[in-house]
Amino acid sequence: MQIQQQMKETLEQAQKIAIFGHQSIDGDAIGSMFWLGLQLEKLGKQVSYFTPDKESQNFDFLPEIQNMQYEFDYADYDVLIFVDFSGYGRIKKFTENHIEYFDQIPKVIIDHHLFDHAFQNALVYRDESAISCAELIFELSKKWRDLIDKKVATFLYMGILTDSGNFSYDSWEESIRVMNDAIDLLILGADKASIILNIFHRKSLKEVQFSSLILERMQMQDDLIFSRHSQEELELFWVHGDASDTALYTMVTIEWGELVILGKEVKDAIKMSFRGKGRYNCRDLCVAFGGGGHHNAAGCTIPKTGNLEEDIFAFIGEIKEILN
Repeated sequence: MQIQQQMKETLEQAQKIAIFGHQSIDGDAIGSMFWLGLQLEKLGKQVSYFTPDKESQNFDFLPEIQNMQYEFDYADYDVLIFVDFSGYGRIKKFTENHIEYFDQIPKVIIDHHLFDHAFQNALVYRDESAISCAELIFELSKKWRDLIDKKVATFLYMGILTDSGNFSYDSWEESIRVMNDAIDLLILGADKASIILNIFHRKSLKEVQFSSLILERMQMQDDLIFSRHSQEELELFWVHGDASDTALYTMVTIEWGELVILGKEVKDAIKMSFRGKGRYNCRDLCVAFGGGGHHNAAGCTIPKTGNLEEDIFAFIGEIKEILN
């Protein structure tokens, strides 16, 4: 509780604030950013929002998304806020060659992952048991509950809904926590219908075609299902990096498949997204490769050696050895 009070006091005393979301930003980070920013704006703060690259068009329905900036100005901010954030590598475009700038300014960090960086001059609120950063944000928000209107509640509901895979990735105690928060946010006016429609039920033709490509090359070995896509294919279909999530959701529904892995080529690396149904601990598997996450949803990054297909098969081989 002490760290929460320190964060509250730090933010109330600051005037000029920058809020950061990670690269390949998702609904949890966007929801957390704008929840916090909108509340601080109500308190009379000057707030700027930054993320290294353009978010998916799925979030274009949010009027506030036009305030997102993709180049950082390195101005004289009183506080820097990082949400859904485990290390400077998640905003490498901004921090590369500028670590001293970020180290010297007071920081507030709210996250639910394993950290890969030791932060200086920072107040850190972290809980790995939370399925989303939005949950932690909501706990902090109870200090300013009178500032939560329908718009703010909707952003937080979006964060919880997207990171839980529409309440499909949470398990055991996580489910109770997630459902209680969701109910509270609905009572506060969260627009559930808008989130469901725009994020889960509105896909472009290109996104569906891209998903079909991933599903066509999908393979199953025992109870493990896996597939892949290259950076070139992503650009060929003119879709955002998270467009592959549609295929990932479908792969999880396949009978007998207990673990799903999707390899996504990103420049000189391959991001591995894990999804499970309870039998295997996705987080433990990803931690073995420097990643992290949760029991039924996690991820890690491996280096690319030159041939994407061969790298994927080699990785799957290592995972099967661990499972055995």
